[in-house]
Amino acid sequence: MVKPRSVTMDDVAAGAGVSRMTVSYTFNRPGRVSPETRERVLRAARAIGYARPDSAARSLRLGRYDMLGVVLGEQLTYAFSDRQAADFLAGAASVCVDRGLGLTLLPVERDSPTTARITTLAVDALIAWTLAEDDPIIPVLAASGLPVVVHGGVHTAGVSTLSIDDASAAAAVGQMVFVGRGKPSILALPSTWERREQVVLGPDPDESTFPVTRRRLVGFRAAIEAAGIDWATVPVAFMERNDPSRARPLARRLADEYGVDAIACMSDQAALAALGVVPPAVAVSGWDGDEAAVASGIPSIVQDLSNHGALAAARALDAVGGASPPDLLELPWTLASGAAHR
Repeated sequence: MVKPRSVTMDDVAAGAGVSRMTVSYTFNRPGRVSPETRERVLRAARAIGYARPDSAARSLRLGRYDMLGVVLGEQLTYAFSDRQAADFLAGAASVCVDRGLGLTLLPVERDSPTTARITTLAVDALIAWTLAEDDPIIPVLAASGLPVVVHGGVHTAGVSTLSIDDASAAAAVGQMVFVGRGKPSILALPSTWERREQVVLGPDPDESTFPVTRRRLVGFRAAIEAAGIDWATVPVAFMERNDPSRARPLARRLADEYGVDAIACMSDQAALAALGVVPPAVAVSGWDGDEAAVASGIPSIVQDLSNHGALAAARALDAVGGASPPDLLELPWTLASGAAHR
């Protein structure tokens, strides 16, 4: 018995009266064909029993997956609950929408078994959010052979970074929140990949392996020393993660145990949490320019994280099959000057 011939994309093209490329676009790049043409192709496909192309075979043939991978150094829920992470991901997703690509999220937490999955991800490029230089996933990313762009700056061979000048920004907001204050403090993002929650007096910024945390500590220290205050006396509270539930008890501890009169926070979420638990006389500043934080009257560093996500995605995807993206892209920031003295 003769085995029946499989229905092909050419058969669909003939039935719909279009080119084979149009059929391919209909299934793989629907945004490139008109709704009318797409419906005609799908109708022809249904009439002859044609299913969409096998994605695995297509990927092998074309040498790409049409997917962008996002490595998230946090719990998966963080991507949806954290405003800044959500803005970053929305920017990356907008690029994927424009290019007809998919998006794969890979959370990588401490003691997570997902690190090894990087080498088997069906993606064409990778971008990353919230990674420390001592994170075990960094060498895996660098050795993946894929274009990699990390937000926040992990300076490693084979990995491109984009970031604002955190040190200069921290110095600017620090000069505002610390003015006229004698007992400043800092509510900081995690210090190292281990994410130990602790309060340290005058920590050495170089011991922080999260580049964002390190650079912001450098800037805040500059502002504090410019005010004539000994950095060694300044309490710095490191959060386990950027979450109001972690920020509140630490802010309360800074106010009650250390008697501080100013708290420079490394995120607006932390700043808003601090406002709710410290005395009104304590000056508070934030970071990221969240509308609620700015409306509350606190100074904050404004950075366009949606644009950051779009830039990271575009730079990684543009490098697919070509040269690696530049090592570092420095992005702009502004200072929203609220009323640090509430």
